[in-house]
Formats: sequence, structure tokens, C-alpha cells
Amino acid sequence: METIRIDLDEPLERELEALLSRLGPDGYFIKHLVGLVDGKLRVEVRANEHPPPHFHVTYDGEDASFSIVTGERLPNVHGLERYEKVIRLWWRKNKLAIIAKWNDCRPTDCQVGRV
Repeated sequence: METIRIDLDEPLERELEALLSRLGPDGYFIKHLVGLVDGKLRVEVRANEHPPPHFHVTYDGEDASFSIVTGERLPNVHGLERYEKVIRLWWRKNKLAIIAKWNDCRPTDCQVGRV
């Protein structure tokens, strides 16, 4: 099955990217922003997906999936553990926009319906 990727709106990606770029290697915010993350972040929902409804975050060479409904990491998914608190903070603020993007891209034959 071909993967159909739907990027979230750029302002949503940029907001998460700004938060992540302020974290040190231990997951704590650093005091000053040293440099911007350039092209390393991707946040997307996919049209032809398996349940449950979720979004993907790809950052710094890692990828993880999170529930659109709860913001929790999907079971047995690894990656981005040190950024999880920030991703969930961003999810809480942007949940309705992520749900809208998910709902807008549901194909009629998708096994996962609208949220």
C-alpha cells in the first residue's frame, strides 16, 4: 500500500521545531537558542493509515507516532523519547488543528474514520 503523506500546516511545524530546537541532549530547555533546526522536522498525518488515528513526528533522524486523541505515544513505538514532553505540550495546544487535518484527508475507503 502506498503511503500518502499530508503535512501539517507550516506554522504548526515551525512552532514544534522552535520548541525542540531549544532543548539540550537531556531533554531540558537550554537557556539560549544557539541555532535553528533547519529542515530536520516533519509532522504529518497520513491518509491511508492504520488505527488508531495518529500523527507522525520525524526529527533529528528519529520518527515516532502519537495518538491524535490522547497525545500518547503509540504502543511499541520508539524514538524521540527525550522530546516526548515537548511534543505532548505542542499537541495539547494544537490538538484541534491536528484533528481537522486528519478529518480533512480521510479517503472514503480508509479503514480509520474521522476523529
